[in-house]
Amino acid sequence: MTDPTILDTLRELAELSVSDEDLADTAESVVALACETLDCQFAGLSVFRAGGTFETMAPTHPVVSEADQLQYGLQEGPCVEAAWEETTFLSYDLARDPRWPNWGPKAAALGFGSMLAARLSIGDQTIGALNLYATELRDYSPDDRATAVIFASHAAATLVSVRERENLKEAIEGRTVIGQAQGILMSRFDLDADRAFSVLRRFSQTQNIKLRSVAELVISNGDLPPIES
Repeated sequence: MTDPTILDTLRELAELSVSDEDLADTAESVVALACETLDCQFAGLSVFRAGGTFETMAPTHPVVSEADQLQYGLQEGPCVEAAWEETTFLSYDLARDPRWPNWGPKAAALGFGSMLAARLSIGDQTIGALNLYATELRDYSPDDRATAVIFASHAAATLVSVRERENLKEAIEGRTVIGQAQGILMSRFDLDADRAFSVLRRFSQTQNIKLRSVAELVISNGDLPPIES
């Protein structure tokens, strides 16, 4: 029988995916739920960014970011390996774990004894890892690991859903802004819609400015800004 506490947690994660929270707030809510569900005081999310780099989101304390940054820099540690190798890593004693001889002692020096890192993925898409740090030497049970895996898979679905919603909203808003800028240029220079868009795009390319930013400048100034030499 499934633990009713887990069912409540998964229900809360599902509710987050359709809430009005942005991605940053959703990440904080996800980490707070992870700490509550998995009895952990220190946690955060390591999320993939462009170029295969990582970013820590929603750390419960600055020391979490510090420990994560050491992993990113050394390219060694449970959270980066959980994301890369698509699995879950446990470490009872970070200071003496032979898998991470460089990072482990540094993490211990920050005050951490043990760690559990679970892959954040949905389908074939891996977005990062859920990192749970413990100050004491903690012997994670099979149930702890199973719970972390279940939580992380549902958390990933929530985060991806919110991120896609934000991207869609941004795209719609961008099209609206560009359309307004087109209208200004059409009126001012007697252009049709296609020519007005071409003017915006050409200015964007030659000046290396995002198309939406060019459109915002046109709306603000009533005209294209001066060309920088």
